[in-house]
Order: sequence, then structure tokens, then C-alpha cells
Amino acid sequence: MRSGDARAAAAADDVTLSRFRMPANQDRALHLLFRTISRGAGDPADDLIARLKEVEDARGDLLADDEYAAWRNMLLKQVVERVRVPLAWQLTLAVCCLGGLALIIYGALVGHGGAVAGGGAGLVVAAYLWYGLERDYAAKRALGRDARLQTIERLVSMQLVAKAEADELRSRALAAFPAETG
Repeated sequence: MRSGDARAAAAADDVTLSRFRMPANQDRALHLLFRTISRGAGDPADDLIARLKEVEDARGDLLADDEYAAWRNMLLKQVVERVRVPLAWQLTLAVCCLGGLALIIYGALVGHGGAVAGGGAGLVVAAYLWYGLERDYAAKRALGRDARLQTIERLVSMQLVAKAEADELRSRALAAFPAETG
């Protein structure tokens, strides 16, 4: 192949690859992804704020505008409502658990230890993620009205939500959580 042909082929490859947008920082992208599907650590209000900050930081270079808006809305909904684990995540994890179990059974039937080990690992990981998500969402559902209102104030002070948006979030929280009796 002549050097001109090689340069033309390389340029064509560059054009093809430029159509696929890769994140500038794959470590940040993986961290953002795994923080989304892993359980939170500690105070649920602090966890919501930390995740909102991560999504805000990922805007532009890791998340497109529509992705950013969807993640942000999902997190803000957790601040003002008692949200359950999304059905799509539950179904995906259930399929993964069943797939792991099927692989264990197949491996046991045909005497293939690698299939048993792989199926077992898949089953354990999927079950652990599912348990963690359920635990994380339950902790957030348990937040009281006052904790939710304080979280909204913290979001305003950190400039993660505008004052007008905070007013709307407060009204949603107050409507969803009538006065708490102590």
C-alpha cells in the first residue's frame, strides 16, 4: 500500500470514529454510571446532593443536555417524592439474576465449572446491586418533610437549583408531605 493510500484510509477511519462521541474522561463516566446504580453511603439527603453535584459536573462533556435533564429530574423527584426503584431497573436486574441462575443450572447439568462460576458471579452481582438499590431508595423514601425542605435549601445555597425552581420543589414537597406530627 502506498503512503498516500494509508493516509487516506487513516483519515477515513478518523471521520468514522469522530461520529461516535467518547467521553473526555472515561473514569468520570464510569464513576457517574456506577454511582447511579450503586447504593448510597450514609445520609440519604447528602447522597442526593452529591449525586446532583456529579450530574451537574458531568453536564456538557459526559452528558448531553437531554441526558443531563433526565438524570437531574430523576434526582430532584427523589427529593420531593417517595420514589421506588424504576421498573426498568428492577426488570433488568431480575433478568440478570435469572440469567445467572440459568447459567448455573446449565453448567451443573453439563458439568462445566466455568459456567457455574460465571453464572454464580453474575447472580451475586445482580442480586447485590438490586439489594443496594432497594435499600438506597427505601432510605430516601423514609426522609421526612423537614429533611426534604432542608435539602432543597442546601441545593439553593450550593447553586444546584435556582430560587424559582426551589419554590416549586418546596410546594411539591409540602403537598406530598403534610405537616409531620412529632
